[in-house]
Amino acid sequence: MPKPNTIKINKQELEQMYFDQKMTQRQIAHILGVDQSSVSTAFKRMGIMSRSQTEALNNRYDGIRKDTVVYRQLIKKEKCIKCGTTENLLIHHKDLDHFNNSLSNLEVMCLSCHMRLHKTLNHKGIKSNAPAHWR
Repeated sequence: MPKPNTIKINKQELEQMYFDQKMTQRQIAHILGVDQSSVSTAFKRMGIMSRSQTEALNNRYDGIRKDTVVYRQLIKKEKCIKCGTTENLLIHHKDLDHFNNSLSNLEVMCLSCHMRLHKTLNHKGIKSNAPAHWR
């Protein structure tokens, strides 16, 4: 059996097994001759979301979540408001309410500053209302 974390398969093949053939991570691990944690690690490393995460993302654009698409098109992600970088930019909800997509509640931050802000808020016991699969 190969060492744990040694997966000799590309992202496309892994996605085909998981999404198209509806195999579980455990079944994939068995076929590849590795443990399930190795497959889980490979999913994370390759950016493959679970089926439930993918379904949730697809469903959130139905009905009430269509405003998300609109604000993402209206906000220009030019630079982070905290550090000024132009890389790894995302949109932050100032009031931490992910359903309040008014332009005055949105600001552009880089991933690093955004993570630092939420870490600080979490230490203070302040959390956003984002569903768990968005975090």
